[in-house]
Amino acid sequence: MRDIYTSGIAESLLNTPNIVHAVFGSGLFGNARLRELVARYIGQDMLVAIAAEHAKGRDLLIVTTNLDTQRTAIWDMGRIAAIGSPQALILFRDVVGASASIPVVFPPMLIDAEVNGRRFQEMHVDGGVTAPVLTLPEAFLLRNEGFATGLRMNIYVLINDKVERDFQLVRNSTIDIAARASASVTKTQIRSVLYETYEFARRNSLGFNVTYIDRDVPSPGSSGFETSYMRSLYQYGYDKAKTGDFWAKAPPSDGSLLSGFRYRRSAAP
Repeated sequence: MRDIYTSGIAESLLNTPNIVHAVFGSGLFGNARLRELVARYIGQDMLVAIAAEHAKGRDLLIVTTNLDTQRTAIWDMGRIAAIGSPQALILFRDVVGASASIPVVFPPMLIDAEVNGRRFQEMHVDGGVTAPVLTLPEAFLLRNEGFATGLRMNIYVLINDKVERDFQLVRNSTIDIAARASASVTKTQIRSVLYETYEFARRNSLGFNVTYIDRDVPSPGSSGFETSYMRSLYQYGYDKAKTGDFWAKAPPSDGSLLSGFRYRRSAAP
């Protein structure tokens, strides 16, 4: 994690955006460098280690969005790792790559599938499109009756994003507007899942804990992969964890946004 966040390698993920790729292809940027990054850190040794933990009963789940079915796909990565074959390693890497493939920015990952003897490729992208936070199935979150009498469970949710609404003067350009709109949709979905999970925990007397990036942390530039920003974000997370007091017991409420602040948007380009 430290190497990915501080070495500068992530900045190479985005080359010059190509509008031709966006219109006639499937993303502003190619995914060759994303695949290279995944392959660099995920090898057979990692699969062996994950398979060992899977054998102990621990679960590692990764979420993607299947664009063909418009459904959330939950992958049992421990089970895939336990297979241990070269094909399992390819699938493992493809799932990780798909989970990081933000629609429009990166092309979807095409994952081989077979149903009723017919082979085809499923199109998978970032799981945040349908499930920005995976806590519990909706069937549990939305029902009113008790979960299970006497059950004691603590829920911990770590969000690598800001949860509170923040102010940002958006440039009047297609890419910036699209990015801000996408971020707004994701943030709204995250907040919705958090509140549903919190209410579920409260109704069933379960422990609820959430941590996220505070609103006053400076926002990234155009991509969020700038090395200077990623280093500062890594240090922020490291320092926050060292305090030992970083879990909130409830999602943030909607307070006043920059109370008393006035601004005027210029009509100039």
